[in-house]
Amino acid sequence: MNEGAAVTLHGEGSSDPDGETLSYTWTKTSGPNNITLTGANTVNPTFTAPTPIWADVSYTFQLEVCDGSNGHCATDLVVVTVKDSIPNTVPVANAGDDKNVIDYELFTLDATGSSDADGGPNALLSYTWTQTLGTPVTISNDYLGHATIRAPYTLPATPETLTFEVEVCDGQGCDTDEVSVTVGDRASKSPVPDYNEGFESGAFNISWVSIPTVDGRTRVWDNFTPRTGTYHVLQDSQVDNSWSLNQLVLFADLAGKTDVYVEFYHKHFNDEGHQMPASFV
Repeated sequence: MNEGAAVTLHGEGSSDPDGETLSYTWTKTSGPNNITLTGANTVNPTFTAPTPIWADVSYTFQLEVCDGSNGHCATDLVVVTVKDSIPNTVPVANAGDDKNVIDYELFTLDATGSSDADGGPNALLSYTWTQTLGTPVTISNDYLGHATIRAPYTLPATPETLTFEVEVCDGQGCDTDEVSVTVGDRASKSPVPDYNEGFESGAFNISWVSIPTVDGRTRVWDNFTPRTGTYHVLQDSQVDNSWSLNQLVLFADLAGKTDVYVEFYHKHFNDEGHQMPASFV
């Protein structure tokens, strides 16, 4: 019996030696609960074989027949096997649109536009992201429809193209698609650019790149600085009793500048027993 076919069960071979009228009761005793038996108290009940399926599936039905006067009953079993007769439809992978990003930008790849016409044997599609071209980067959540990546640094006026491939599978078949990401220059300013006034509000000026781990936060301001015209950087964790390794990158335009000096004044303090290093890069 092929999937999607109309199925009729046959109980007309049952008989009673006394010739009495028989009653019929059909019951499914095994098999998936993906069919509806119509006319379970008739001699020829029917159901529609499920589709789509991705493997042969069997159903066992018990027929109980009883005579009208003596209450005598007998049972028999029949097994109906539905064949996986329609080939699986391979999913269609969609890695999303090509995009342009800038140095150190955090961006997301999106393959959730992928589709599977017949739903596949798995309830959900699986995803696998790999990088196929460009400076190696770390792909976070490379097994999800959305993957997150931090763009690498590129030399000024030298954009770089990264390509990524996503493989989308439904449990039986797979398809792939590729997306290109062009990494360009991040804007820089001279003198020092604007800064974010608070931890939680606003976004850093494009010349700053804040790269925290997990729950880190960074603040750049001109309070508590050692001299006029300098900036104070405060980095910590936004979660009490926790700590974070934070990075802060500044893109500054030094073209045409000479005798440029960068001074660092390092002040550290302890928090919950996590002491900052005595030096930094």
